[in-house]
Amino acid sequence: MNIDKDKIKKILITGGSGSLWNQQYKEADFVKEQLLEFDLSTLRSDQLAKLFFRCLAALKWKKGDRNSANALVKGNKSFLHMREVWSKEGGTSYEEETIASWISDMSPRSKK
Repeated sequence: MNIDKDKIKKILITGGSGSLWNQQYKEADFVKEQLLEFDLSTLRSDQLAKLFFRCLAALKWKKGDRNSANALVKGNKSFLHMREVWSKEGGTSYEEETIASWISDMSPRSKK
């Protein structure tokens, strides 16, 4: 299937009710299917790290953490632990400021 990434972006941004191609899917199911089909091995190490830390931030903020991106990266035990894990497994250690810049646009505090 040929995927128009602008249409997917529109669904994600506007909270559309479902897939433009497969009407039987709810939006969340469609996005899940697309993510599962995505080949993560095509990502560079830094892109994978960014995705990894953005997912962790999304989980923290979804659970109600109200810290800023900087505070989350510097003071949260999960982030400190996962930075160590990434450094060991991914082979690269990223500065707190770099990780905070990757997640700052997602912060509930940055929403207007």
